[in-house]
Amino acid sequence: MQRWAGAFDVERAELAQVVGDFAVAIDRTIVAELYRSTAERFATLSPSEVTADDLAMQGYALWYRGVTRENVLAASALSDRALKMNPDSARAWGGVSFTTVAILSNSWTDDRPAAVRRAEEAAANLERVDRDGNYAYSSKTFLHYLKGDFPAMLRTTTEWSGRYRLPIALAAHGGALLYNARFDEAVSAIEHALRLGPRDPFRAEWQYRLALAHFGAGRYELAREWSQTAAQTNGSLLWPPIHAAAMLRLGQREAAQQAFDAHLRRHPGYVTAQVMRRMPGADPAPDGLRSRLIGSLRELGMRDQ
Repeated sequence: MQRWAGAFDVERAELAQVVGDFAVAIDRTIVAELYRSTAERFATLSPSEVTADDLAMQGYALWYRGVTRENVLAASALSDRALKMNPDSARAWGGVSFTTVAILSNSWTDDRPAAVRRAEEAAANLERVDRDGNYAYSSKTFLHYLKGDFPAMLRTTTEWSGRYRLPIALAAHGGALLYNARFDEAVSAIEHALRLGPRDPFRAEWQYRLALAHFGAGRYELAREWSQTAAQTNGSLLWPPIHAAAMLRLGQREAAQQAFDAHLRRHPGYVTAQVMRRMPGADPAPDGLRSRLIGSLRELGMRDQ
């Protein structure tokens, strides 16, 4: 039975790069299948047979089912259990980092300071057990993002995406470029990530970043399209309704209001502080990207608290 297919249409001069991209795309598809089969195997093990890696992999399997509050919190608990068995497990600390990123980004906790400390703890331990690994780069990138240190975020993701040509690294680099107001470069990096990981559980995040990059560049039609795509891919993520703001900028006020109202029904009580958590720092771009977005959403009825 055929489980996956893909096609790359390129110029001959680009063939070498595309062969590498195709290999990565196949690898990411196999990884998803590996997590699924690992979850099935885990269910057959007795408690005495379960290892730290088994628990951590079970967490990743949940993650690959979809980035939802329920899956993320369950995966986080599995990572914690794995660390009790082996405090030096890079895979388990990676699970803590990934899940804490999602928990903080989507306000899936009532104790944000504790979650920030957990992210810092994961980064410190990954530096200890997996210094140059993919998980370590990911956790360092997120800490720079939390602090609003976008130049440092860009330096880290440049090194990360150069060393690991993985979709998550390329998408993180795209995010760093975005927050440094390099919108066209951000679009290129994020589109590359989406080509390499079309079924990745993070893809809705990347689609939102792509929407924000187009919004920053003033390409409001593309911002609308990608934000709507992201919301359809995973409506549980607490991103700003970029499509509503883009519609307003395009002069489509009635459609913008309907989109914003639909967002409020999905995320009741959505306020300015939640935009700020997704876009930390003094200002994500010199041209006032965040100010434009927040101003548009306030015009549609977003409250400050």
